[in-house]
Amino acid sequence: MVKVMCPRCGKLHQKGQRCPCSPSKSNWRRSKEQERGRKADNPWRTGYSSKQYQQARQTVLEMTGGRCAVSGIQIADKVHGRWVMRGNGGIHHVVPLSQGGTNDVSNLVPLETATHNRIEAERRRRDAAHR
Repeated sequence: MVKVMCPRCGKLHQKGQRCPCSPSKSNWRRSKEQERGRKADNPWRTGYSSKQYQQARQTVLEMTGGRCAVSGIQIADKVHGRWVMRGNGGIHHVVPLSQGGTNDVSNLVPLETATHNRIEAERRRRDAAHR
């Protein structure tokens, strides 16, 4: 039986099967209670709503033309002077906020979702091995 690591939670599950933490394909959203718990467990998450992060994110997208830094796939479009994500990517923190990283432009990289998930799964795997 081949096991693979879940990009969401970092736990191993059987290849070809959905990890128990994964939502169904329907419109899944965290409840308000789940979101409050997530914020309480991860206080660094408040940095995502800071003005500094929003400005740095726009700068990084401007520098890359809204493209993934690895594949070059377009992940954002400029609409009325602001970069808007297409839904197939995100902004990656090279040094995660949870590990003391910052929202500085030098710590941000635009990545398509598949690349971002792979990098995060590898980081979780390394972190788990060092515990």
